[in-house]
Amino acid sequence: MDESLHGVMRGLLDKYGAIARLRASAGAQSEAEARSDMLALASRFPGALRELDRLPDALLEERLSALRGVVEHGAPPARWMLLQASYHGYMRAALRLRRALRERAGASLMRVDLAMLSYVGAADEPERAWFDEVTLRAIEKPPAGRLNPWVFAEVAKRHGTTAAEVTRALFSD
Repeated sequence: MDESLHGVMRGLLDKYGAIARLRASAGAQSEAEARSDMLALASRFPGALRELDRLPDALLEERLSALRGVVEHGAPPARWMLLQASYHGYMRAALRLRRALRERAGASLMRVDLAMLSYVGAADEPERAWFDEVTLRAIEKPPAGRLNPWVFAEVAKRHGTTAAEVTRALFSD
């Protein structure tokens, strides 16, 4: 496994470790500390708060164990891991670019180019070439007004699957 993919899998292991710690510390932290920890988790892994709320404990442990196998023992990543990594990366990039586009509202045709100048993708985020004008417009004003279903569909296209499979890989419901 290349170093970049290993880092992405390490990130997913960190995510599930953070979810487990948040659950274990429920009630032991101040409200401000818990909110800060949840904000950090959601910033790095959009959608993770839904997992915090809904993922069964047994599945959380199963995912932690599977990710340890990949990170610590070199097992190949499972499909759900790759779909999750792409979802988090695509959503994080889309949210960041959406903010950049809003900051440049009304900036004529230069707007798309200006937003792209600030884009530097992380290992789990899409490459710059993916962001053509149509994609940026969909990020700015997603079909049906919701970004999440659009990101699920884009990740599905990338992996040759369905948005439903991407959703199940993340939320298992």
